[in-house]
Amino acid sequence: MLRSVAPLLLVLCCAATSVAAEKRKPKDAPRQQDDADSGKKSSDTKEAEALPEGDDAVTAAPPLAEPKAGDQELDPVTIPPEAPRRRWISVGLDMAVLERPSGRDDVRYLHGLFWGGHARAELLDFLGLRIYFTRGDHSVGVDAGSLVPVEASQPDVTVTSLGSRLEPTLRVTERARLFLGAGVAWSRLVAPELETTPRYRSFERSGVFLEWTAALGAMLDVVEDRVGFVLSLHGGVTSNASGSAFDRVQAIDHNGLRTHIHGLPIPETTFGATAGVEALF
Repeated sequence: MLRSVAPLLLVLCCAATSVAAEKRKPKDAPRQQDDADSGKKSSDTKEAEALPEGDDAVTAAPPLAEPKAGDQELDPVTIPPEAPRRRWISVGLDMAVLERPSGRDDVRYLHGLFWGGHARAELLDFLGLRIYFTRGDHSVGVDAGSLVPVEASQPDVTVTSLGSRLEPTLRVTERARLFLGAGVAWSRLVAPELETTPRYRSFERSGVFLEWTAALGAMLDVVEDRVGFVLSLHGGVTSNASGSAFDRVQAIDHNGLRTHIHGLPIPETTFGATAGVEALF
């Protein structure tokens, strides 16, 4: 009977031994994992202790170089020169004293005071175009018998001019410029009715002519590129005169008879001086 029971006991012992081995395996694996983790932590701790305090990087950055004295100086800033302001046009008011000699001694145009205005366009930095207007009166000296065979006087004649000039310009300073000019003006002369003793009845007469003039002048900025003063001297000759003011015309004398009045002389030359103020744009 023991012989029959012995094999059974041997089988039961082997089975119990295998079950116990299986139960021990899960407990050993976590222990081995813990041992591996603890070994890794100890190696990381050693590496961290080897690094400088407060530096988590594997390699430390090299220290910055000490600054040199020359490195602290800033390079000079070069400011480009400001371009001069370009003026485009000037507009102003003028006063002028003008002479228009007649070339005759018995009938004379005396100097007169004229007012007017101008506009100058800056075509180029060295060239301008001036458009101007003037209006004023000339007194007339008349000798007896010059226009009619009785005592007579001619009221002031009114002359209106509209002209233009090209003006080459030289900049002397930032505020002062000189110019030369050459141009032409269309002028209209209006003569009131002649006053005579005894009475001669006539009418108002008029005539036109061209004035070819040259000028020399200066422009000064009172406020730079804003307000200026201009002064010029000019003179020239006339041409293409026509109209009843310069022709012999009919009149009625004190007896009611038809007679004639001689024409006024044509101005041969013109010259004068002009001063003005202008706004610059």
